[in-house]
Amino acid sequence: MCNWYLPQGPNVPAIQRFLWQVQYFVSQGFYVILAFDSTRDPEPNVASPKLFTRNWQNLWRTLADLPNYKLIKGRVLADLANEPSRWGCLWDRSCKLTNESAPTCLPGVELYAAAASGIHAVDPDVPVLIEGMGQDIQRGKYKECAPNYYPGIIWGEGFITNGPTIQRYGISDPSGMFAYDDFKRLGPFTISKPALPNQVVLSPHVYPRSITGQPAELEADEARITWKWDMSWGWKSTGQDRTSSGEPLRDIGLIVGEFGTQDQGDNSINNTAAT
Repeated sequence: MCNWYLPQGPNVPAIQRFLWQVQYFVSQGFYVILAFDSTRDPEPNVASPKLFTRNWQNLWRTLADLPNYKLIKGRVLADLANEPSRWGCLWDRSCKLTNESAPTCLPGVELYAAAASGIHAVDPDVPVLIEGMGQDIQRGKYKECAPNYYPGIIWGEGFITNGPTIQRYGISDPSGMFAYDDFKRLGPFTISKPALPNQVVLSPHVYPRSITGQPAELEADEARITWKWDMSWGWKSTGQDRTSSGEPLRDIGLIVGEFGTQDQGDNSINNTAAT
């Protein structure tokens, strides 16, 4: 794709080049995932549901104002936050560090539900991708917010709602993202209900130790690997899971957002670099 194809000139804002590229890739048969992937730390968007929602809603309003939006509708998806554990984000509570005056990340359920509602106020049919958080090994200073983790869960993963498992490992509980009764107990948010299951898509990241550098807990045994995946997101995609309080969940969409490995020769199931 050559630069001269793109909208350009001293008075052409960058957003016009971005919109052109989105439309180009859709026209070539692709689905386009727009992901919020910030490298700032702290990140103001995850500390403010209003800011987070306003930015996502403004972006989607800009897309929806395109003359040909009906031609790209359904082919452009929103990935609300890439690997939010990087900011200490937890599903059901805020992360506030000892030396900070305000939380670095508000509850993920609140952030996701508010942003999804903002997008759906523009177009109720947009598939919204959500990544896991608060169940993996927290990085650096954010261990203060979440010292516990489920063995083998990595960044972008972490959707476990099994009550006994959450209690045993002391991990964050995402149940409120998927069930209204659980959502109401989390607090007085600015929206009245979570996003509907058919509008939310789980988007875990699946990486082995060769990428994450984390201990290979549960990674060398096929049955334990698939059990971990089923408990986190597999059963949810087939409508066979429940919240931590036992409320049945409807089936929820699933897209594995990222995956990969470093090729270290033996790619059998017993090679932890490939599993």
